[in-house]
Amino acid sequence: MPSYPNVEDVLCDLLDSIAYTDTWRDPERELPFIIVRRVGGNEDGITDRPAVRVQVTADDYESAKNLMGAVRERILNAGCTSVNGVNIDVTREIVGGQQAPAFNPEDISVTSTFVLSFRKQ
Repeated sequence: MPSYPNVEDVLCDLLDSIAYTDTWRDPERELPFIIVRRVGGNEDGITDRPAVRVQVTADDYESAKNLMGAVRERILNAGCTSVNGVNIDVTREIVGGQQAPAFNPEDISVTSTFVLSFRKQ
């Protein structure tokens, strides 16, 4: 039976060339890095529309902002493309970049939330 792609896996593949990308924070990981987590969304039996929070962490605010800019551009340009055989129908940003608390208070994090659309594979 067909199933929907795992949006976290798709985004890890899509963003890893920008900076190390995963679904959790490894305390030993050097900066910068990107964390992706599904935080909601819905599906209607044909299309899954996951909402995903993307958090970038860097040494300073300017670096974090620039990294989020690269992430945002990559995600928003990913609609109607394929990542490792997974077709992404639509992408959109629903919450723009905002500074967020980081695991280490000396690090600077910026988060944005995106919605992607996938059909069953």
